[in-house]
Amino acid sequence: MRLFAAIPMPAPARRALLGVLATLKGTRWPVRWVGEGNLHLTIKFYGEVPEPAVAEVSARLTDAVRGTPVLPLHLDGVDAFPGLRRPKVIWAAVDGPPALELMQHRVEREAAAVGYPPDGKPFRPHITLGRVKSGAALPHTAPELLDRIGLDVAFEAVQVVLFESRLTRAGAEHTAKLTLDLAGGRAA
Repeated sequence: MRLFAAIPMPAPARRALLGVLATLKGTRWPVRWVGEGNLHLTIKFYGEVPEPAVAEVSARLTDAVRGTPVLPLHLDGVDAFPGLRRPKVIWAAVDGPPALELMQHRVEREAAAVGYPPDGKPFRPHITLGRVKSGAALPHTAPELLDRIGLDVAFEAVQVVLFESRLTRAGAEHTAKLTLDLAGGRAA
């Protein structure tokens, strides 16, 4: 099964992100926008994990997250990878304390110990909003609009969730396999 660990968005952040998505969808740009249920801050993408290895991945994730405090985070504007001039991915920027990066590093280290190495890119906290369709380009006015979108929302991350991701014709469907409360152990 295809797994990833992420911080789900609480209601205030989710509402703000849905407002931004509504604005962006109104542009009719050639972008596949994420579904409403897929707004999260990815900590680690494991990829395909065989069923027998899920318990070990879950245990390692639990160890990595244990003791991490509730994290004060901040949605801070909209940006794009690799940049605003020729975007491929449109995302919401997330600012967080050093504890976020420390936890993400522990998650990577624990995942690598059981065969799921880091992807080699520096951790850049963000929430993916959409992906530009293959071969398409955004209008020359897109960087201006993205730069003007006001997104300024403080929220707390209180959980890390191990999700299973199933790709369907309608888009990715995510199901929680394990939920961990921050500042403590297992929630469900």
